[in-house]
Amino acid sequence: MIPIYLSLHNFLSYGDMAQPLDFTAFHVACISGNNGNGKSSLLDAMTWALFGRGRGVKANGAGMDDLVREGAENMEVEFTFEMEGHIFMIIRKRDKRRRQSSLDLFIGNQDHTFKNITGENITDTQDKIEKILKIDYNTFTQSVFLLQGQADLFTQQTPRERKQVLSDILGLNIYDEYSKKAKDKRNEVLQDIEILKKEMEQNQEMIVQKEGYQQALQEKTSELNKMEKTQLDIDIKLKKLYEKQGHQSRAREELERLGQDIQKYRLKLSKTESNLLIINQAIKDEEETLSSCEEIEQNYKQLRELKEIEQEVSKKFFAYTQKQERLNQLQQVIKEEENVIKSQLSVLAAKINEWESQIIDEEKAGQQIVKLERQLKKIGEDEKEKERIEKQLQQLNVTYTNSADQMKVFEKQREELRNKYRVLNTEDICPLCRTSLNRQARMSVLKQYEQEGKSISETINKIQQVVTKLPPQMSEISEKLKVIADSAQKKSAYEVQLTKLKDQIVQNEKLKQKIFQLKEEQDEWQNKFQKRDFAREAHQGLGQVQIDIKEFGYDPLKHRQLQQRIQMLLPYDEKQRQLEKANLLLQSNQKQRVELQEQESEYKQVVLNIQNQMNVFKGLIDEKLDGEVRKVAAHDQEIKRHQQQLAEEKGLLLANLKMIEVKEDEMKEKQVCFKRLNHRYEVLNQLVTACGKNGIQAIIIENALPELEIEANRLLGEMTDGRLALQLVTQRKARSKESMMETLDIYISDEMGTRNYELYSGGEAFRISFSLRVALSKVLARRAGAKLQTLVIDEGFGSQDVIGRDHLIEAIRTVQAHFAKVLVITHIQELKEAFDVQLVVEKYASGSVVKMQGS
Repeated sequence: MIPIYLSLHNFLSYGDMAQPLDFTAFHVACISGNNGNGKSSLLDAMTWALFGRGRGVKANGAGMDDLVREGAENMEVEFTFEMEGHIFMIIRKRDKRRRQSSLDLFIGNQDHTFKNITGENITDTQDKIEKILKIDYNTFTQSVFLLQGQADLFTQQTPRERKQVLSDILGLNIYDEYSKKAKDKRNEVLQDIEILKKEMEQNQEMIVQKEGYQQALQEKTSELNKMEKTQLDIDIKLKKLYEKQGHQSRAREELERLGQDIQKYRLKLSKTESNLLIINQAIKDEEETLSSCEEIEQNYKQLRELKEIEQEVSKKFFAYTQKQERLNQLQQVIKEEENVIKSQLSVLAAKINEWESQIIDEEKAGQQIVKLERQLKKIGEDEKEKERIEKQLQQLNVTYTNSADQMKVFEKQREELRNKYRVLNTEDICPLCRTSLNRQARMSVLKQYEQEGKSISETINKIQQVVTKLPPQMSEISEKLKVIADSAQKKSAYEVQLTKLKDQIVQNEKLKQKIFQLKEEQDEWQNKFQKRDFAREAHQGLGQVQIDIKEFGYDPLKHRQLQQRIQMLLPYDEKQRQLEKANLLLQSNQKQRVELQEQESEYKQVVLNIQNQMNVFKGLIDEKLDGEVRKVAAHDQEIKRHQQQLAEEKGLLLANLKMIEVKEDEMKEKQVCFKRLNHRYEVLNQLVTACGKNGIQAIIIENALPELEIEANRLLGEMTDGRLALQLVTQRKARSKESMMETLDIYISDEMGTRNYELYSGGEAFRISFSLRVALSKVLARRAGAKLQTLVIDEGFGSQDVIGRDHLIEAIRTVQAHFAKVLVITHIQELKEAFDVQLVVEKYASGSVVKMQGS
């Protein structure tokens, strides 16, 4: 994966990027800036775009809203990268208020356009991204990112800890989970085996009782046969008693029938007597009703007359109600029209206020325009001056470089001359031709050397004066260029602000014209409302309806009084019907009373005759017979209960014997199951061992070490010109020297022989640690099926001394040829000069900004 462009919106400390961060402009760059400015946020933006993960964001998305910039509701990251010759673009968004996310994926076409290949949902799209990258989030952060404090993550550990670090990086902890799951399954199988053992023991306890159950079954069968003979004798005796009881029962039935008859006639007699009381009361009531005949007839006549009058008045009331409803309708229409006019006036007033608030102070705006135009003019002049100053700086750089080179040449000549002088001063031999010199010749040559040395020193001093003056001049010019660059960055904002102010002045005139038109419309509506010039038909109809209501002559008060009088006389309507009914019923009730009195005498005689017959049948019943029958029947029931008990016990014995047969069959099945569970236990036990530290994990580490060793040696050889090589040893003899023990030692070979890593320090130890850590990243990416093309180092230069920093920079320069893109994060200002390109992160109130320096 090679990054191309990165654009952020409201991500952590970043607001809106003026333009995307262009990774194509450099091969190696350092990201610098003060702590908290947002250096590491650029890395978080890449991981969030690719995987939806970042600092504090869990795999389930928890903590994602913490990435949204403070005070903002949504964020967006657009990330373009190259993978195996194809260009891909990811746009991931998050709406904090709605707690919703979106993810879009695009692939580049040959015509530099993009094709949307987004999946059906975020999960589907995320799967596509990880298939393209061939690594997941954990592998990406372990390989692509070399985070702070991880350069010596592998070497500065004990051998046991090294194995654990390697296990963690290779993701072997999944085998620990497999081992734990296998151990849990093994424990479950062991519990099943114990339960099965108990069940087999219980079955065996029941099977051994089979012989006892068979003996008890024979005894119960013999006893049942004896009870059947006894039962036969009781049945014969009980049959004879039942025959006698049958004759007596028929007498009881007759007695019961006569009792029912007498009860029936007594009921009829009682009912007849009740009816006589009711008839007598009815005759009395009818006679009382007929006594008020004259009053009822007079009031009933008055009620009929008032009802006829009320019918006429109700007709007027119906017409009055219709007109009143029409009156209400017209009033409602007028009210609605009034509300429409009021609403329109309210809308116009609000719009006028809104537009008046948008009118700006033209005098202040004009002053601001003049100020902005002056600033833009100054920026234009600075931009013209920039080219001249850059050329001047370039000339100074060339002069500085040439002067430095000349000074090195002259210093070398001076040093060589000094060496010749020292040689000639101590011996009489020419330093050039090695021939002997006499004293005069030697002094002549020495004098010549002194004159040449003096001349060279003067030349060096002159060059030194030039070189000393150049840096301040260059620094001063650089500061001027920086000021011009800062002003140029503000140019776009000034132009936007100037255009906006001019547009607002133009907009002022338009707003004033619109406000004038709205006020004219407002005056028209206000005039219409005051003159009541609306709902004309409703106003006209309202007057006519009011006239019609007066002409009806309907008086609601008189109508209510009439209804109240009718309500008072209504009971006489019912009394009149009762009076007519009483005349008809009085004669009928008197005749019915005579008939009931005759019927009463007849029922009394029938009841007396039935009572005499019942006395005869009572003399035929023997009460002792029922007791004897009950006694024999009780004995019969006792015998039957005993038989039932014996039958149940026999059935239980048969069921137990059947159950034992089932248990014997189950015992065979449980023995097979027991053998199968024991086999599964052994398999799971082997799986626990295989997935443990000394099983598959040890094999994977053994297979990974040669690959790691080869990659690390390749990098270490480049950094040391082939002088150092490392070897990873996983076993060594124990102290007893009788067995081998597991370890992970690092041995280093150099021109002095082979030594343990712990014996190295300084630059060599750092190169070894760095080569191993970079090799680990490349091996991890390769094992995931991906190619490590980008390396991000957040190594924490502040934790290194000057020499350590130099070693790290040297190591980065060595490995940079192996990667398409290298990013180094630091906040140490002086280290920026070690890199040709710097991405300087600065933080403002509007958000963090990335500025590229160098080329």
